[in-house]
Amino acid sequence: MTESNEKPSLPATPSERPSLQAPGAMSGHVMKFYPASAFRDEEGGERDVHLLDYWRVIKKRRWIVLSVLLVIVTIVTIRMSQLPVIYEATGRIIINPQLPLRVTQEKETGTDLSSNDAQYLETQQNVLRSRELARRVIEALHLERHPEFADIATRVADPDRQRVLFIDRFLANLKVELVRNTRVVAVTYSAHDPQLAARAVNELFTQYGEYMLESRLDSTRKATEWLQEQLALLRDRAEKAQEELVRYSRENEIVQLSENQTITVERLADLNRRVIEAETDRIRAETLYRLSREGEVDALPPVLADPQVQALNARLA
Repeated sequence: MTESNEKPSLPATPSERPSLQAPGAMSGHVMKFYPASAFRDEEGGERDVHLLDYWRVIKKRRWIVLSVLLVIVTIVTIRMSQLPVIYEATGRIIINPQLPLRVTQEKETGTDLSSNDAQYLETQQNVLRSRELARRVIEALHLERHPEFADIATRVADPDRQRVLFIDRFLANLKVELVRNTRVVAVTYSAHDPQLAARAVNELFTQYGEYMLESRLDSTRKATEWLQEQLALLRDRAEKAQEELVRYSRENEIVQLSENQTITVERLADLNRRVIEAETDRIRAETLYRLSREGEVDALPPVLADPQVQALNARLA
């Protein structure tokens, strides 16, 4: 048997292990690669990153963080101070139930008038935000010369277009809301000038009161015209009745007419006159009754004839 000259190979020492070197790397510089398992704990799970680690980083760089926060706060504060301040003035008004003045000879149908209450409140809100009241407030306060409206005049030369833009801007800053489950309407006006905001709300209420008074006086005027027409018709009927009575008496020779009429003709004329007066009084009483039933107490002739009421109306005019 031949004896083998081969020696058993021994395990290589760490210095003898082949090193992993990237292709093209310079000799003498070894790039080591670590397996993914090297970043796992003994149980094989990935290490948790706790909030404490973040806190340590922030604490370590606290002056940088504080400096950044200070810069941000300073910039925001400067920007906020440069923004114009907007003030709001709010006023409240109670809308009492009112019915339009109607003086006719139509019979009442017995309709529940409270069913129209919601529509009436909505109508009054629309009146408060109407362009007509806005125009009156602008003219009363001369807002076309106010700094918040003056830029419109510089941009637009047409006067009609200016008025439209004035009203649009005024209504854009106006807010009218009905307080829930009440008859109270809240009116708010926004402006950069607090005095302007307050004056706008107060003047709007003033113009609203005058507008409603004008509407009621217009209804009273129409009722008076209707009453005068009815009285004129009654006078015509009375004159025709008187002529018919005289003609009938002559044709049938009921009485002999002379310069001094007989007692019978005088009594007939007196009775006819009383009938006409009674009918006139009835129409006048019915008119006053309808006015009082519809809540238009201010439209009653006795009220309108009162000196104090006339003085108040003159002050509002």
